[in-house]
Amino acid sequence: LDSATYSQVLSHMKHVILATDLERHFPNLAAFKLELLGSDSGCYNVHNDHHRKMLSALIISACDLSASTKPWDIQHPVTMSIFEEFFAQGDEEKATGITPIPMMDREVANIPELELGFIDYVAAPTYTALADLVPELAPLVDGVSSNRQVWDQLHNEGTELHELGDAIEMPTHLPTL
Repeated sequence: LDSATYSQVLSHMKHVILATDLERHFPNLAAFKLELLGSDSGCYNVHNDHHRKMLSALIISACDLSASTKPWDIQHPVTMSIFEEFFAQGDEEKATGITPIPMMDREVANIPELELGFIDYVAAPTYTALADLVPELAPLVDGVSSNRQVWDQLHNEGTELHELGDAIEMPTHLPTL
């Protein structure tokens, strides 16, 4: 690559990586909805650099959130693995005298409730926006909805952390969707 192209590629990579930070994700999603899905706007234009940047940022964020779209037998162990990382951080914070935020405190966190919030405010809006632009992505929205139903049932049953599975094995392969 020539120097200018190389700089462009690095800039774009930085843009999409930083877009996965939720602090940036929400404004990016709002702009995407307003500019590409809003009634006063046109539609996605592949020749518009700004449109391409918005879409690629949302796609990378969707990849980052993709466990929410997977069948339950994959989504559940991935979620538990993520929470185990959160809880390990919370345990370390407690060991140094710091009070962890509730979602990182294994004694406080309500995983089904937290997952419902994550799905309702992060995952579902992301996949719905993408499916509004590309209708063939609707199965991803369906996957999120299906997992939300299970988390809702667990929440309504008052399922505790220990009932969700202490030692969940991660799948060694992913099924073809």
